[in-house]
Amino acid sequence: MGKSNSNLLNYIEHLLDEGNESQLRKFVVDPITSAENDHGLTKAERAVLRRVVSGLSNNSVNGYSIDRSLSSYRRSLRLLQNVLHNVGTKMVQDHLVTEDTNTYSLVLYYPNSSGTNDYTCKDQNYLDENGGNSYAHSQTYHINLPNSSYTIQAVMEAMANDPSVGLQYATDDPKTVVNSFTVGGSTFTATLHNQDGSVNTCYDLG
Repeated sequence: MGKSNSNLLNYIEHLLDEGNESQLRKFVVDPITSAENDHGLTKAERAVLRRVVSGLSNNSVNGYSIDRSLSSYRRSLRLLQNVLHNVGTKMVQDHLVTEDTNTYSLVLYYPNSSGTNDYTCKDQNYLDENGGNSYAHSQTYHINLPNSSYTIQAVMEAMANDPSVGLQYATDDPKTVVNSFTVGGSTFTATLHNQDGSVNTCYDLG
């Protein structure tokens, strides 16, 4: 996704980038200097970000300390990112909605592109080891539809059928699971079903 008008969203994406570990460590130790001086966060934005990411005491007995893993800090960042994206889409909807239509939004999170981008049977450890942070980037899609009773599947199909929206994805057969999507010129795949329709044995659906 291109740069946002929100310095806070841009900074969160910057800290989530696996290549910026030194920046994340720097923020944990000093959440003021770089956030405000280099990335333009307001004092309120910086304060909220600090409290979300490192609000737990370093002396607590629940296992968190100054040596808390960076992936743990990133989970906190992703929670805030998700909340902000959700609120942002609702604010867009407030402006797009009309009397005879309803606005639907979809936020697609995707990792850094890495070759074939085939993540079938790959777990989060694989993503972490290959710099493929699954929340590295995001793309938001909006569409206006006649009423408020659409299922998620119907909304996604409507978005895919509208060239102006630009959502591209493919489903397994039957059409119950998205097994690939294309964004930013790259296709990302994770196939749940085998060609004969059986569930891939690497996935436990129990």
